[in-house]
Amino acid sequence: LSVSINLLRPSFFATELMPIIAGVAEATGLLIIDPQQDNPAPEVPNVATLIDRWITQNDRAARGMAHQPDQPVVKPYLAREEAMRWWPYTMAKETFQSKLGEDIFVPSIRFALDSRGRVSQAVLWSANGTALAQIFPPCDYLLLAWNFDRPNPTVLPIRYDAAKRLHSLLEPIDGPISTLRPCVQRTKLRQPGSSRS
Repeated sequence: LSVSINLLRPSFFATELMPIIAGVAEATGLLIIDPQQDNPAPEVPNVATLIDRWITQNDRAARGMAHQPDQPVVKPYLAREEAMRWWPYTMAKETFQSKLGEDIFVPSIRFALDSRGRVSQAVLWSANGTALAQIFPPCDYLLLAWNFDRPNPTVLPIRYDAAKRLHSLLEPIDGPISTLRPCVQRTKLRQPGSSRS
């Protein structure tokens, strides 16, 4: 059996795949040969070791591409710590939505480039008519949006950590990941210009 993960990929590719490789090896009694080693030899797979080896090789490949003398390849990326927060939330999103039911919306975290070319994470909060209560996972921006039924909907980005006035509308709830304490908004968001914005 042969398994490969392309390099220049997010670290969570290894976090997701290596336990599967170890599980297949254990279930079939197979040893593995990890070509990421200088002198690969058959071994019993260790998930943490496989992940660390792949991440090390992936980092080397990314640095090598970024420092090519002729044409360096530098692409926007999400820092590893942020990607490792995004990945388990995204993996658990569907289950989390099923657990909460239809009364509370579990949004996706979207990506965008900020003005300096860095990857930012954003969550959309829609206010078309009555806003549905929703989860607010940690991100960089909240995109307050309304008038989706018109040709030019309005979207107002605000820094997540600067949205202090929203904190009184939020309450922490148990999330799908032990290290994540998302907040849920249970009150109605009013459109700008209403008497009680």
